[in-house]
Amino acid sequence: MIVRDALGAGAPGDGAESYVRAAHTAVLGLMAPHPPRYWIDFLVTIAVAYAAYGLYLHAQILSILEVVTFLACAFAMYRAVVFTHEITHRPPGSFRAFTAAWNAL
Repeated sequence: MIVRDALGAGAPGDGAESYVRAAHTAVLGLMAPHPPRYWIDFLVTIAVAYAAYGLYLHAQILSILEVVTFLACAFAMYRAVVFTHEITHRPPGSFRAFTAAWNAL
């Protein structure tokens, strides 16, 4: 009996290596950086976060608006922070302008 891992691949020699190669080939095009996508994603996310924060500051205490804008701001900021995880995998210096904008905003 062959014990399989979470991806369904078994012990080496039973096609597991070819499965990994095929999976890598299938997602290879998704790994190329697309700078406009990074900029749009970042700027929209940070705009939503700051707008929600601004509304939160002006909302009446314990109102529905305060709760909704707090959650919107929290999720947008979380998304922006998690987004940097992907940037850290890029080669050093490949996103200089983006890194500068990220640090400024």
